[in-house]
Amino acid sequence: MRIIAVANHKGGVGKTTLVASLGPLFARAGYRVLLIDLDPQCSLTESLIDFEPERSVLDAFLNPRTGAAGIVIPWTEFREPVAGMCLIPASPEMSCLEAALSGRTSRELTLTKILRNLNVGRDYDIILMDCPPDLYAITVNALTACDELLVPTLSEYLPLRGLKKLEAKCAEIAEDLNPGLRITGIVVNRYNGRKNLNVSVDEALRRTYGDTVLRTRIRENVRIAESPQAMRDIVSYSPGSNGARDYIELAKELIERFEREDGE
Repeated sequence: MRIIAVANHKGGVGKTTLVASLGPLFARAGYRVLLIDLDPQCSLTESLIDFEPERSVLDAFLNPRTGAAGIVIPWTEFREPVAGMCLIPASPEMSCLEAALSGRTSRELTLTKILRNLNVGRDYDIILMDCPPDLYAITVNALTACDELLVPTLSEYLPLRGLKKLEAKCAEIAEDLNPGLRITGIVVNRYNGRKNLNVSVDEALRRTYGDTVLRTRIRENVRIAESPQAMRDIVSYSPGSNGARDYIELAKELIERFEREDGE
């Protein structure tokens, strides 16, 4: 089982779209997939279901021992069902968690306990966690619980600076809480090869981070922005678009990497 956090200190870099697009592609490839929405904005949740969930990941955070019961939404309840993919939804009230967790012992391990109590290793092959655009308690919990970190970014200078902050936070968490934490993949989003800035920053990323930057770039494509509103992933929404092609190639690249690492 792989527990993958999708995070970046900067907002608007495509974290939710990355989770919402890769999840169905992994499921269609035969993996059992669990998506976890950790963002109080609930964008991932709202892109998959058209009803108000009775329980959310907030219940589990507030009571890790028993609150996880009944929070997983099966694929049959999605507006556009994808066999083999489930969801733990978010709640707008999650913004209160920073204060709620502040006095708790080992608060950074809360999500780790939730996943243990759910026995996720029995039911899923891949867990993808959509993190909020910050480095506070919820994101720290995700970085403590995950095996690897996937970082979407734009080929612009400000998101690149945000990546540096995330890298520093990862080093801190690896030293204190999760020794195995590492950035395993950087995904360049909204790439336009005709823009000099995009090209130069992309080249700088690859010089600095080498093979950690995935070969596949997600090109700038309006269909990607439209698909969440239609409550469909990009491949089912617009299968012939550049966005769909890019995400299919990205999923293939990641699966090849998974298989290569599993075989070592």
